[in-house]
Amino acid sequence: MGGRRAGTHIKLRVVELEANDYVLLCTKGLTRHVREQIIRSTISATPDAQRICDSLFAEAGKYPIPEDLTMIVVRFALTHG
Repeated sequence: MGGRRAGTHIKLRVVELEANDYVLLCTKGLTRHVREQIIRSTISATPDAQRICDSLFAEAGKYPIPEDLTMIVVRFALTHG
C-alpha cells in the first residue's frame, strides 16, 4: 500500500500454506536486484526468518538500490490446541 502515487494500492494473492512454508513480503528494491533463484535458495537453506532477511539484504547490498528495500519473512506453523 502507498508509494509515490496517491491513494491505496493493494496487491492480493491467495495461496494455501502448509506447515513450514515461508512467506516473503518485500518491496521492489529486493526483487529488481536479486534473482528469484537466489531468493528461493536463500529461503530453502536458512530456517531462521531473521537470517533470511539478513542474507537477502546482504545480497541486495551488492547493487546500488535507488528505491526502498523492505522485507518481512514469516514461517507458517500449525498449532494444535
